[in-house]
Amino acid sequence: MKRLCTWWGETADWWKNQKVEWYAGYGTAIYIGIIIMVMGAKLDELFDLKLNELGDFLAGAFGPVAFLWLVLGFLQQGRELKLSSNALRLQAEELKNSVEQQSIMASAALKQIESQSLAFDLQLQKTERQISALFSFDFINDLTNSRPGIARLNITNYGGWADHVNIVFDPPIGDTSKWYYPYLRPDQTRIIDIDLSGVDPGEKKGECRVEYVGVDKNKRSAGFSYVAIPEKSWAFIKTMNEGGDIY
Repeated sequence: MKRLCTWWGETADWWKNQKVEWYAGYGTAIYIGIIIMVMGAKLDELFDLKLNELGDFLAGAFGPVAFLWLVLGFLQQGRELKLSSNALRLQAEELKNSVEQQSIMASAALKQIESQSLAFDLQLQKTERQISALFSFDFINDLTNSRPGIARLNITNYGGWADHVNIVFDPPIGDTSKWYYPYLRPDQTRIIDIDLSGVDPGEKKGECRVEYVGVDKNKRSAGFSYVAIPEKSWAFIKTMNEGGDIY
């Protein structure tokens, strides 16, 4: 009994798994077989039919089969259209996911480029600082100076090597408006004596430029402002650019 139930269940599953076309094919074969059997039994009467009557008979006999397969054709076309629509929808979803993934990758690449650009700019600034001279002026309050009217200052290079150093005052201060040194190496200090003895009393202000050739063989300059008081033999020079004197 158990084996019978198993066989019956397997057979029922097999019939359920068959497509509509399979049933239609077998039904069509059985139907045509029945038609042939009927035509064989009525063969004498069939030969006696006129052509138009024979055509009507055949149309009536095979019309249901044609209609059946026409309907099945529409059903098959509908299934194919559904499969095609599902495939297109899956492709659209895959394309959307691909676009989103590409957007994420592009955004990550852009951030990486921006980060690399920032790092490059920082490295460039660091290199610029390393190859640029960095000058500082200090007033020397030399009480033992036997030359009244002389303001003595130190210029120190805290940056890179500087060749052909020109110190220019605009407007000129004292008898000399320009000082020249063949070089100022890193951490080297030079003394500048500014003769104010022949300068009219009163506070004097102007610009001081330090022009030089850097280690990269390019001409560079640093800008400062100066204040001098001739009657006190005093002068002070400070940077014009906050955060650095390179421009």
